[in-house]
Order: sequence, then C-alpha cells, then structure tokens
Amino acid sequence: MFVHLLDADGRMIAQHDGPPKRGQFHTSLWEEGDSIVDEHDIPVKADATKGPWRLAVGLYDPKTGERLPVADSEGRPQPDRMLILDKLPAR
Repeated sequence: MFVHLLDADGRMIAQHDGPPKRGQFHTSLWEEGDSIVDEHDIPVKADATKGPWRLAVGLYDPKTGERLPVADSEGRPQPDRMLILDKLPAR
C-alpha cells in the first residue's frame, strides 16, 4: 500500500509505503465490501510546503511494484492508479 501526501500542485511531499495492516491482514483475506481501517505514520519535514494538502492512497503489486487499478465510489477508474482523498487542513 502507498500513502502519499501531496501539496496543492500535486507534488509528493511525504509518503509511507507498507503492507496493509502492517502485514497482519493480507489482501487475500479481504472480501468485497470489506472496510479496512489502516493507519500509516507520514513524517513531514519542517520545511515542507504549507497546506492545504491532499492524501493519495493506492495498492501495488509487491512483486512488480506496479500500481493496481483503483476506482472511485462510482466505479470510475482513477488517473495515476491512486485515489485522492479530501483536502487536509494547513498546518
């Protein structure tokens, strides 16, 4: 899984990659309709661009590193194979 913090121009300013649920709940166990709560710490450097920020999330194939396709809640494929979440407040 990847979690990217993006600035207003879409540039990545911080990130965290790692298996969902810190490897404790493999995706092969997921079923359609499951809601998975997954926490990721994203350290942000003190000199990072000020917000508002956006959070981008997605999954990738651990063997190839290729991002897996992702769709929004209405089934539309998303560009760059990532889902952009709401804007985060400025810090």
